[in-house]
Amino acid sequence: MTAPLNNASEVSISTNLSWNAIIGADGYYLTAGTTSGGNDILNTIDVGNVSTYNFATDLPEDTTIFVTIVPYNSDGMSVGCSEESFTTETLPTIPDCTTLILPEDGDINVATDVTLSWEASMTADGYRLSVGTTSGGNDIVDNEDVSILTSYTFPEKLLEDTTYYVNITPYNTLGDALNCSEFTFTTIEQDDTLYGFSPNGDGINDYWTIDGIERHPDNTVAIYNRWGDLVFRFRDTITNPMFLMELRIGKHNLEQVNFRVAPISLLFRLRVNIILKNYKGS
Repeated sequence: MTAPLNNASEVSISTNLSWNAIIGADGYYLTAGTTSGGNDILNTIDVGNVSTYNFATDLPEDTTIFVTIVPYNSDGMSVGCSEESFTTETLPTIPDCTTLILPEDGDINVATDVTLSWEASMTADGYRLSVGTTSGGNDIVDNEDVSILTSYTFPEKLLEDTTYYVNITPYNTLGDALNCSEFTFTTIEQDDTLYGFSPNGDGINDYWTIDGIERHPDNTVAIYNRWGDLVFRFRDTITNPMFLMELRIGKHNLEQVNFRVAPISLLFRLRVNIILKNYKGS
């Protein structure tokens, strides 16, 4: 066989067969299959006295084709003819979808400065990224072409305690990946409360802000001195602000009651529902 050559690879699926003409041959029998000795493509067909053969249909891609060419004449068929083979090409296709790996789909308590990472799609030339706060949304990242990169760092921190929806579309010259899944993750609710304050009227650390407490109306705030003695206790600080100092809770500025506190070390105990936390400040 002269084309394709024996053991050739990446052969076009529309290839023809060619071979050297044999002196004295009246014709040739062709057998071809996808296994050694197989005949599922050509079953010992008589092609006549020619030295080429055009397949009726394209060959299967990425497949080894086994071919045997047997000359014959009036005296009979040649014997001992060798089987030859070649492997067809793998046709290019649109890329497969990818998978978000950092954070993983459905993750919670994700840092607000997270960098997204995803698996590489083998036949992709690049990726388009959309991120939003609603399913299918793009209010954070709007179908941005990140080229061949498989990670993305947001220019600003994400919002706390927010669910984000991520769509990653691999693409190449043949088109975009189809029907890719949407991924989600939820950022952490961070506590920015400072638990050290000195309400002595000097303008420095006079206020205590309990970050996010407005989301937990069933709360108790207790203040202890360094010896463990209860100094103050506040229950339901949002709807019943009975404070003995100016206490700012979240975004709410509640009423002020004039009261002086000696500059001593105090312990603060904050109870939200069944969760108990101890903090020390001065």
